[in-house]
Amino acid sequence: MQNNIGEINKFIREMLNFDVGKMPPGTTVEEFLGNMYKWDLTQPKNWCRITSCMDSIKQTQEAIETFHKMHKNKDKNSYSNIGDSFSLLLAFGVLNAAYIQIHSIHMLIKIFKLNKGKEKIQKYKEELEIHEMRNKIGAHPTSYQNTTVGSTETFMFKESNLANNPYKILLLTDNNKTEEFNLMEGLIDHVNFCEKLMLELAEKIIITRYKTNEEQKKLKIEELNSCFNK
Repeated sequence: MQNNIGEINKFIREMLNFDVGKMPPGTTVEEFLGNMYKWDLTQPKNWCRITSCMDSIKQTQEAIETFHKMHKNKDKNSYSNIGDSFSLLLAFGVLNAAYIQIHSIHMLIKIFKLNKGKEKIQKYKEELEIHEMRNKIGAHPTSYQNTTVGSTETFMFKESNLANNPYKILLLTDNNKTEEFNLMEGLIDHVNFCEKLMLELAEKIIITRYKTNEEQKKLKIEELNSCFNK
């Protein structure tokens, strides 16, 4: 599951930290970076939110990649022999890692005022299967709100042995119908979507920071693009 989310996240963090290092005495981070990057200065603790989001993006990406590697590299002596309970733990964990990650990116989008960012988050919720998968399996299996038909539904695992079949999840609905999800396809779609959003976010941050300095803006865009060659 090759991607550049971690590298883009690191690029944004290092860019912000570089500017923090130049902060004059007697100035708060909120004021200094807020004016530089055009934050909403009426919102307190934006810097704390940003660092929390970046930590969450890094940690959740590591969790998603670890899940993928565990399944990809499994053998007869691996975790697969532990059974269904551990498989369920992995499924719940990776689905909520994806949820935390997209919401952390959403918070950064709001702070840095990425154009059309909210619309893209809504698109994620409406079109990416993993969002529905997480809500039905990892959050609300007993009280899922189906807004399409205006009803509350319940779900249970019909097949939960992800150790033997790590990519297929079968759910039994409260009207005895079966729904099938491909967990790995859902994760791949999630990661690709998040990578594009992170790239757009990083570009927006560069453009805002170096609005009147075309040379520095060009250098930073080139540095950002180098993330895709690592």
